[in-house]
Amino acid sequence: MVTLSKGQRMSRKQEAAGARTHGGRVTPRSGGGPVKGDVRNDEEVIEYKWTGKEQVTIRGQVLEKVFDEALAELKRPVLGIQVRGKNYVVLPEHFYVEQKDWADLGQNGGRTP
Repeated sequence: MVTLSKGQRMSRKQEAAGARTHGGRVTPRSGGGPVKGDVRNDEEVIEYKWTGKEQVTIRGQVLEKVFDEALAELKRPVLGIQVRGKNYVVLPEHFYVEQKDWADLGQNGGRTP
């Protein structure tokens, strides 16, 4: 029997919650096999990072890996982070701007923002 550390247990819990929230499924072996990302749905590949500390460091290498793997499948790359029990997402700026533009269109009755 393998005993998981607190960090591993919390990471698995975060992945399961993320899969429920984003309508996806947890990737076997946390993306360690041929299928990448911790959680996947039809539109996104989501990589999760959990920390019990007051801060988290995100290396450029991690961002590039997540984004490259998702974009190779023509999916939106998302990095989910949990710090102090709160969930955050990081996505490329152009995806954020695109979502904001669509939201603005809806609020403006279909007029161009």
